[in-house]
This record gives sequence, structure tokens and C-alpha cells, in this order.
Amino acid sequence: MAIFQKGKLKGFLNKEESLGVSYLSQKVNNTEISFPCNEQPGRDIYSSLLVNSANVKLTPRKTSSHYTMQVRVKINGTLNETTCTKDISKTKTIHDLEEEIAKEVTKTINEGWTKLQEFGADATGFADRIHRRFPREWETVKKDWEQEFKRIELDIRVDARIQRPGLLQKHIGSQT
Repeated sequence: MAIFQKGKLKGFLNKEESLGVSYLSQKVNNTEISFPCNEQPGRDIYSSLLVNSANVKLTPRKTSSHYTMQVRVKINGTLNETTCTKDISKTKTIHDLEEEIAKEVTKTINEGWTKLQEFGADATGFADRIHRRFPREWETVKKDWEQEFKRIELDIRVDARIQRPGLLQKHIGSQT
């Protein structure tokens, strides 16, 4: 993804950063999330979630010195595949996987946000949200928006739900 500001190219984002910006722009439709199964250190074991819906709610908040954007993400999806050796027919295992998904989405959003702040480019439309929420303060902030944008912090909370684990059940060698 290329980032432009005032008709000039600011830079490029990689796939992860682009997805993070898409979450912040509320433009995530269908995607697949690969996330680690933290069960055996030193081995890369991943699972995959096919996202059916991703709802993102952005709410600007003002603290004494700067703005914070509250980011609430609700993701529902189907477990596509897993190489985890845990028994996914158990509720605890599903909850553990949902926590890993939430961590992965939070990391992706933070990567995209960090890159946007480096560029100082508001590709997310945060200026418009702050203007609508705080119209009086906006008049003083808009002159210095690029600097103010770089000071915005994100408060991210992700609620991930695996709606269906598919046909995946116990497999040979699974732990009980």
C-alpha cells in the first residue's frame, strides 16, 4: 500500500502494516489470520482463522495533553486449519486460540499505526473523527495536526470469537 499526503508519496506499507491500517480505517472485509500456537518453544506451530466479520469501533478521547483513540475490534471467524497438538474440541483450547488471535490482531494494528505515525500521514481519517467529536478544540489543533497526529495513542481491545472449529477434532498425537 502506498501512502500519499497532499499529493506527495510519503512511503509504502508492507502487507501486515496495510492490514493494520485497514483495521483502523474500518475497511476489513474478508481476511485470514495466521496465529501461533504457543505450546512448544522453538517450534513454529501456526493456526489459521478465516474472518467472517470484523467490526471496528473507533472513539476519540481527550486527555489533558493529547488524544487517545479507543479501538474496539470484534472478530468472528471459522478455524480453517491448525497444527496445534491440543484438543480443539475443548472449550479451554478454543479460548486460548481466541486469545492468540486477539494478540495477533493487536500486533498488526500497532505495526500499521507505528508506520503511519512515522510518515505523519492520517490515512485513517482520525482528523475527521476528532473534529466531529471535539469541534471547539479542533480549531486550535488543526494548525498543528501533523504533530498532534504523531502524539495520538491507541487503546486497543480485541474480542475474537471462533464461531466454528470446522470439522477439526482430535488428531493423532493430540494432547488431552
